[in-house]
Amino acid sequence: MAAAVVGGLGLGLEASSGADADRVTLQARPLVVSSGTRVTLFGSVDNGRAGEDIKVQAKDCGRDFFRVVSGAVTREGGQWMQFYWLPGPTTTLRAIWNDATSAEVTIRRHAYVGLRKRSAGRFEVTVVARAAWRKRALIQRFDRRLGTWQAVRAVVLTDGTFGWASAMFTVRAPKGTRIRAVFPRSQTGPCYLPGTSNTLTT
Repeated sequence: MAAAVVGGLGLGLEASSGADADRVTLQARPLVVSSGTRVTLFGSVDNGRAGEDIKVQAKDCGRDFFRVVSGAVTREGGQWMQFYWLPGPTTTLRAIWNDATSAEVTIRRHAYVGLRKRSAGRFEVTVVARAAWRKRALIQRFDRRLGTWQAVRAVVLTDGTFGWASAMFTVRAPKGTRIRAVFPRSQTGPCYLPGTSNTLTT
């Protein structure tokens, strides 16, 4: 089944044919999310009836199976809608109705990056992403003269568990300098998009 805009259900089911994908559809907005973003799932069935049961399955990045994560019931005209909060990494979704499976859609997720000030000149960066431990976050400061962000150091994330990692660091910069942390593409792996933290002032 070709990746499209969301679809499917059914643990261990084979990809659907093009005809199946036309019988039940699933779409999602937005297709790129950050932590805590709600995704709207919607679609239709080809018989146009209300009261039809729809099941939604997800396959997380790095996994080889789908699991049921949500469901919906069609309205008059065969339309349906449901909300979904993406709890993990980049995920592929599909919908199932009776014996038909929709086209698949991938929802891509940014790694969450948080920045907190601990004391004068001392900060903590936290990254929520699978296998973030021992990866590097880049600390940047805003150059007012150039109007761009400039890297000032890299921080190794040494504290944490499977789902998150953090590190304390210091920054030597004039008072009032804006700083932020970035978890770049080189560190995210295939399951996350790069992430950028909130901005703080030294």
